[in-house]
Amino acid sequence: MPDALKKYLLDFRIVLFDTTQMEDHEIVTFTNNLYLSASLLTMKHIFEDLKGLEPAFKHMVKLDRDRFLMVLEYVIMSKKIDEKELDKILRESGVKTMPSLAQKWLEEGIQQGIQQGLEQGMLQEAQEMVIEVLEERFGIPSPSLLAKIKTITVRETLKALHKRAIRAKSLDEFKAELKRALEE
Repeated sequence: MPDALKKYLLDFRIVLFDTTQMEDHEIVTFTNNLYLSASLLTMKHIFEDLKGLEPAFKHMVKLDRDRFLMVLEYVIMSKKIDEKELDKILRESGVKTMPSLAQKWLEEGIQQGIQQGLEQGMLQEAQEMVIEVLEERFGIPSPSLLAKIKTITVRETLKALHKRAIRAKSLDEFKAELKRALEE
């Protein structure tokens, strides 16, 4: 990271919240947020067998569908799960909807998340390529110019700006092209 940009970076400290030192009922009473309780219980018991996740499942069943699927996705992605065993434990925990339907929603959500992640990664890469050309040709761009480039979320526009950054005779010429692109 260039020194000129380092002062604009966020630097947060990490807070360790060790759920292994708390009883399950303490986690539940610690917050009035059902989603947080279910998530914390899941993270606490994730390395146990599925039976150990029962306290989390009992709270998960009270969640709305989207939050239920988010916590379930974490479980499925973190553990190798036998579908029949998961089905049995979810039913014992009070899940009334078909877990196979939940599994279908989860798979669709995972696919959609993967696609969105790929698209976001490609956008960031295209933004970085424009910035790299500008750095190479004209020096480190101003923070305001970087911010404008980062607002562009159309890949074709970024590809065109990349070409314009290569061909521009000056940074001012590129800024004019950028302004036109942002107005379109």
